[in-house]
Amino acid sequence: MRIATHLTERFKMTIGVTPGYGHANEGARGDVVTTVSKAWQEIMEQVGRETGVYVSAVVTSGFVAYECDRGCPEGGEHVGIIQGVRNPEKCTDEKEWRDSLLRIVSEMQERFRQVTAQVVFDNVEMMYLSKK
Repeated sequence: MRIATHLTERFKMTIGVTPGYGHANEGARGDVVTTVSKAWQEIMEQVGRETGVYVSAVVTSGFVAYECDRGCPEGGEHVGIIQGVRNPEKCTDEKEWRDSLLRIVSEMQERFRQVTAQVVFDNVEMMYLSKK
């Protein structure tokens, strides 16, 4: 087995699935993880074909709680949480990776009709294990 250790970047994105504010999470009916994951995959593959950079991610769901006076549903707004790590074995250029990621984020905002989205970046150590 080959083990490679890299210093790289990780992102975590949070995006609502129901447009606007003052709603009752109507867009969260059904399986939010599958809905968000399918959208990410479609957009990521389109951007990847154009740029050569594919931004893989893990998708989960959760709730963002903010002030009800600002339009947050009681109990929080249902969101998709998307996170991933740049694998230097697949993409050596951090700027190209980040540019592709931000294109995907913008398209996700369009898809879910969101005026805001949140993306956080961290520097991390990653171990890549390969049996090839």
